[in-house]
Amino acid sequence: MADNVNQSSPIAPREERAPDDVFAPKHAKTYGEKKFNFLTYNAIGYIANALLSVVAVWWVERTHSGTKMMDGFVRQVSKIPKLNPDQAKFYATKTFFLAGGFMVMPFMKVLEDHKLDLVKKWNRQHYGELADSDPDIVKSENEIATSNKQSWGSVLSSRVLALVPFYLGYWLLWDNKSPLSRFSNSKLSEMGGDAVKQMAKEDPSGFSKHAASGIYIDRPIAAFSRLFGKGTAHVMGDKQTVAKINQMTTEFPGTVRHGLESEALRDPDHVALPYYVVSEAITSGIVAWGVFALTRVLGPIFGKKPDQPTAPLPKVAEAPQALLPRPTPEMPEKLEAPGLRVSGIEHHATAVQAQHEAARH
Repeated sequence: MADNVNQSSPIAPREERAPDDVFAPKHAKTYGEKKFNFLTYNAIGYIANALLSVVAVWWVERTHSGTKMMDGFVRQVSKIPKLNPDQAKFYATKTFFLAGGFMVMPFMKVLEDHKLDLVKKWNRQHYGELADSDPDIVKSENEIATSNKQSWGSVLSSRVLALVPFYLGYWLLWDNKSPLSRFSNSKLSEMGGDAVKQMAKEDPSGFSKHAASGIYIDRPIAAFSRLFGKGTAHVMGDKQTVAKINQMTTEFPGTVRHGLESEALRDPDHVALPYYVVSEAITSGIVAWGVFALTRVLGPIFGKKPDQPTAPLPKVAEAPQALLPRPTPEMPEKLEAPGLRVSGIEHHATAVQAQHEAARH
């Protein structure tokens, strides 16, 4: 790719580029920067984050040591003024269930500290010598070099602020006690919020049956998890687990049961694992997207000032219009002369190349 100068710029023309919150008016993302964003925010910030969160949830919901730890964490959170016990448990458990995001933060911060070096390395591996001569590539790298680096302040603040839409969305839409569930279910609407919470505590099976006709995010996830778990148990020839899943579907429709209080009142591991994977994929995805968006905004505010010099833009002679070949019936009007290369939306060529091509035509 580096040896072919008769082609368009290796990064998108300026009129085709999406706006970026950090760079104004528009920033062209090179191959190296796209790879960096995928590794930092997709592979680590989302996938690794979600997998670690699945492990954390399993530990808390399915082991005695995890349950004991969570009880202590809830007690500490309950000391925060103006939080009732239910709120303390909600914030403690949901925050810990996103533990994967906090665990990957140091790795993301290290990558951000070396962003320019990594982007330059991958650009030169991908584009070859063109990475040092193409004006758009050099300009894109210079914009990274002159922008503020992500600091611990921007990384931590983006993570904390990204929890706000998660908490709000979870409370409004997620489970069978949510406002969405109550709004979409006439039986629950008539009961009122306090009566709903009381019934959910005193008669969880009866409440699940009442709420099963409502709309809430947890309902299709529970249905899929039980279907997946039942299929797995069938393949393994585990008839006892199949019967248990059928029982839980009848007794607790629309919700997967967890906890160690009673083995008889919780779903088997065949159901819990796919449930944790799907639910963490959704919740971690919401937070990961929020973190990426917020770091683009908070980086210039809380980030560190750049300390690396920029590379000079390569000078490319502008081709005189009179020397460009004129369209003929055999040449389409928009065909570009060989020897010309496009950088963004501007055409560049040396005078010698242009004269040579004009002589040929």
